[in-house]
Amino acid sequence: MLAKRLIHATSVSDDAEKVMISGLKGACGFEYTSKLQRMFNDIQLSQEINEKFRLAGAESEQGKLDVDFTILVLTAGSWPLQTQASNFNVPGELEKCMKIFSKFYNTLHNGRKLNWLHHLSKGDVKLLYLKRKYEFQATNYQIGVLLLFNNQRTFTREDILTNTGLNPAELNRTLQSLVDCKLIIVKKSEGNDLTDEFSLNMSFTSKRVRFKITTVLQAETPQQSAETRKVIEEDRKLYLQATIVRIMKARKSLKHNLLVKEVIEQAKARFHPNVVMIKKCIEQLIEKEYIQRMDQSDLYHYVA
Repeated sequence: MLAKRLIHATSVSDDAEKVMISGLKGACGFEYTSKLQRMFNDIQLSQEINEKFRLAGAESEQGKLDVDFTILVLTAGSWPLQTQASNFNVPGELEKCMKIFSKFYNTLHNGRKLNWLHHLSKGDVKLLYLKRKYEFQATNYQIGVLLLFNNQRTFTREDILTNTGLNPAELNRTLQSLVDCKLIIVKKSEGNDLTDEFSLNMSFTSKRVRFKITTVLQAETPQQSAETRKVIEEDRKLYLQATIVRIMKARKSLKHNLLVKEVIEQAKARFHPNVVMIKKCIEQLIEKEYIQRMDQSDLYHYVA
């Protein structure tokens, strides 16, 4: 998925992504690829914002940041992203960055509101309490848990729950990932898991000095499943609308049954659209004045 590649910076190259978007635009039309183009534009604009933020920091309070901080500013509605399912008490080390950036961003775009998506954020962490220095990549939730141990050696699950603000399911996933990679050690209690004790592994070793903490996979919640289905359905509607416009542009005029048949034929390689969805897409295109219903109720005409 393009969104994941762009957010996690795993694209082979920007040029390859542009070629892909251009090819889809030619095949499916502008409307089908407009969100993809906006996503790509967001990444490029974010690079410019980060550079301005860096330059501004040399002459203002941004220069006082204790961490290397970069951000992606994504346009709401353009990205197929799941909403954050858990609260999160941002650690002081990160909260300072957020406040300073928010103040800076408001000088560029007064009136815009930033909603922070911590479940998609990550950072690099250095371990300095061992004989050997390690650096690893972790999610914001994992970082939030680990930073607690700067203040004391041991916490109960209930302590971490209170300090991080994460919901129990998200906290369990986060703690399990840290236990699995042996950064922290758990001492199980009998009966009540809230009293399980977690402490730093002071004997941690790894063959690699740089690594990434993997997260524990989680089944989608009903809410996340519903959001995923909604995104898929919206993408399919855009694809069907682009297909209908392409067919009508070539045929100029076409009867309803023939149009539906041809749309199904062209779309079946991707998915099997139902007739009700196709009818809704036709009505939407009539409202947008891409096509016109003739006096004969079953005949459509392409509007140039």
